Amino acid sequence: MFRDLTAELLRSGHAVRFQADGRSMLPGISPGAVLEVEPVESDTCRAGQILLFQSDGGRVLAHRLVRIETTNDGDRRYITRGDNCFEEDPVWGDDALLGVVIRVNGQHPPRRPSFWSWMIYRIQARLDRAK
Repeated sequence: MFRDLTAELLRSGHAVRFQADGRSMLPGISPGAVLEVEPVESDTCRAGQILLFQSDGGRVLAHRLVRIETTNDGDRRYITRGDNCFEEDPVWGDDALLGVVIRVNGQHPPRRPSFWSWMIYRIQARLDRAK
């Protein structure tokens, strides 16, 4: 229900706010962080933004845009990845694009962590799990 309502509101031009559920965007977005998302036009999307997509199965996912590719037919393909993930996500099309994250916990979305800050975070997380 949440996923369908979120998609419907964004597609009809309304902004939404909800709590993140997952660890793929750590350390910048923690589980429980409040994301504010507004509708976005596909031609305004830029690498580095955190975009919200809905999969064919209904799953809603907020990940960082790595790049946009254009097919020979002119279709746009969005390549995204979670900040805490090693691999890129499956490719998204315009039909899956719902919106852009404009705030996280009331502040501007976090920038992609540098390699070293991400590596320190990963090491600390492993040490914490080992306790």
